[in-house]
Amino acid sequence: MNNSVGVSYKSYCYTYNNVDSITESNFSVLDLGTCQGKTTMLVKWACDYPSKVVYVTQSYEQLERFLTEYRKTGCKKKVVVLKGKNRVCRIESGLFHCSRCQYRRNKKVKPENNIYTPEVYPKNICPYYNLLREAREADIILTTFPELRELWKNNDLPYRPEETLLIIDEAEFILRMFFPQELKLFEINIVEPWEWTNIKKHYIIHLIDKILKYSPPKEWREILTLIIEKLNPKRVFTEQSANKVVRIIESFVDRILPWETVKKTIKHVFENTLNYETLHKAVYELQEELRAKAIKSEWLNPFDFEDFIDMLFRSRLINDAERRDLLELCWSLYSFKEFAINRKLRDPNTYEIWLIPFMVGINALHHFLPKHKQVILSSGSLTDHELTLLKINLNLVEIRRLNVEPYVSHEHCLVIVCDNYDPLALASSLARRNYIVYVTHASYEEANKFQNMLLKIKHVDSVIAESLKHIEKALKEKHVKVVHLPQCSKVSMNLRLQGDVAIVGPTYISKHVAFYKNKELLLKKCVLGETYQALSRILNAEKRPVALVMNKEVFEVLKSKLEQAKMKIKHVDNELEIIEEIEKWIPEPLGMKYSKEEKILPIKLRVKISKNIVKGHVYPIIKKQLPEKYKNLIGKEVEIIIAKVCTNSM
Repeated sequence: MNNSVGVSYKSYCYTYNNVDSITESNFSVLDLGTCQGKTTMLVKWACDYPSKVVYVTQSYEQLERFLTEYRKTGCKKKVVVLKGKNRVCRIESGLFHCSRCQYRRNKKVKPENNIYTPEVYPKNICPYYNLLREAREADIILTTFPELRELWKNNDLPYRPEETLLIIDEAEFILRMFFPQELKLFEINIVEPWEWTNIKKHYIIHLIDKILKYSPPKEWREILTLIIEKLNPKRVFTEQSANKVVRIIESFVDRILPWETVKKTIKHVFENTLNYETLHKAVYELQEELRAKAIKSEWLNPFDFEDFIDMLFRSRLINDAERRDLLELCWSLYSFKEFAINRKLRDPNTYEIWLIPFMVGINALHHFLPKHKQVILSSGSLTDHELTLLKINLNLVEIRRLNVEPYVSHEHCLVIVCDNYDPLALASSLARRNYIVYVTHASYEEANKFQNMLLKIKHVDSVIAESLKHIEKALKEKHVKVVHLPQCSKVSMNLRLQGDVAIVGPTYISKHVAFYKNKELLLKKCVLGETYQALSRILNAEKRPVALVMNKEVFEVLKSKLEQAKMKIKHVDNELEIIEEIEKWIPEPLGMKYSKEEKILPIKLRVKISKNIVKGHVYPIIKKQLPEKYKNLIGKEVEIIIAKVCTNSM
């Protein structure tokens, strides 16, 4: 299908600085907090809009939420869900070209509720092209942003942008598609210079090494090879220490010393060769070489590399996650600014090497998006800084904020503000009182450390959230009361979680190296875009009472959001007051229904009766420590029945 806009994908990318392309503002922002009815509102607008609507978001899970709300309306508009080829392809393995595929046949179907999804087609029919054909006549199209980008890039858009309302949900994450991002190439422990190390499953330096085997475009091959060679710790070791080792051995030639002494000396050189100075020198040399090449006219062509990445993906030589990482590398390296070396606070011997790009719009979507009749950005955490960048790079006069009343408010949520609380002690105390507690963390690494401390110091079991099913299993089967939420995880962004209390953990500033020089922007980006998202997972539409615990720094950033949601705000001085307020606000913790029901079995105890003299009167008393399983009897009155008297000594 020919693109109806009439200008090619590559042409748009090279005209983003054209002043003549400035358009009247057709961009609006729906700025509501988490669980305040944004999706419900967007569904209503889509149902009422007189022409075609395209709804895009970052994940397929969010599309399901939209469909759930849409089905409640009873609307009979034609809805088509478009997913990527790799997700709906009928061929599970091997290589096959679509034009020769046996499953590519036209098939007319009549789905229930007029909602077209891949599942409505038989197993012997490819749903991708059938759905794409149905989308041309659809009233509402649902898809993800990466898929929309692919349709635009391949000139396969099934609609005319100038006649369409484009709704972008979870817009703060979609911004990653607009601007090149800082990327961690790798991290290295200087005590073990022979090893590449990294905490991410898909990380850039190994991906570079992997794709070099498949002959990328010439200029890209040269640059990527240069990066691998310059940053290879083996090369740094060889250059820096080879001469030292030779000199040491020579110095021992004329001496009679045990070989063990020589070995220890050489080992000392090995361990101390790769330090910050040598690492900085290698990174700086690479940075200057890349800057010098960037000045020249033969600098990288991002479209050649994109085509190469797509070829690898279609051939199934790389997976979807690797493809996304390589696309980010493509545009970040094209917009290269500098490298940054970040030393890990908790592991001083480990350094992270980051690639920092210029924050300029270089993606074709910057000029494709304004061509729509209207664009709505739905988000609860877009900062003014991000909107300003977006406005400049889209050449817009303004981006309007929609003044709408939220469908849902949260009077049932208590926000407790305190600067003097220990998340470790607070989480364990609340867990012992049967509250289900969520603790937010800046990263998985921080969550792991906190989990280990909680078990070692407070003897409380906990779990790091991986999925909704994982959490439910931990609550129901393992009777866990503390759940850790890394702010970067999918669980912290999209799901509604069952819980009583959410606590801001000891760390909430995540790694955004490009903002390290601007602490105010870094704080807002982390707290508004990540911490608040994680905390809000326990908010609910059933008006079940919940509590959020945070320090004053986090509160000041979120104050307007919390007031907009009509949450009750309480300032306290210490942990005891926090627990007291929570017990008053949530008298029946949700954790009670997940508590392990223990049957207290009768137990026979042999006790010795002692005497207690009070004002001259002698009273018999029993002193005996009961087993731990009887701790639920503390504070309760019990009846002791003396069934048998043993007079022998104990």
